[in-house]
Amino acid sequence: MSLTPKDMDFIESKNSAACDIALAFGVPPQLLAIKGDNGYNNMQEARLAFWEETILPLLDHAIDSLNNWLLPKFDSNLELSYDHNAISALALRQEKNWRRIQNADFMTINEKRASIGLPPLTGCEKIS
Repeated sequence: MSLTPKDMDFIESKNSAACDIALAFGVPPQLLAIKGDNGYNNMQEARLAFWEETILPLLDHAIDSLNNWLLPKFDSNLELSYDHNAISALALRQEKNWRRIQNADFMTINEKRASIGLPPLTGCEKIS
């Protein structure tokens, strides 16, 4: 099968419009599976960028709005949040950070624990 130049131009303009719409909503064009030059090395980087630059800021904004508007109507001690560690798309970045922290020989065990959000342990204040 072959496409006429008119058909190819229509497909190209359709792909261009899809990319423009995706960029307006903060979606990396590579996630649309449209051939062309992409600014990401691979799909994993595009997904990570989508989560970190689009989804998480929108989620933070929604949670802040609910915490400021809705929750005080029920109880001033309530607060909505989410667990970053439960997001599978961010797992690769978390693993890299944990390896980097684990290999840091200039930090105490408690400093390493604090950097990943864990409480300190007794007797772990020295650098080993």
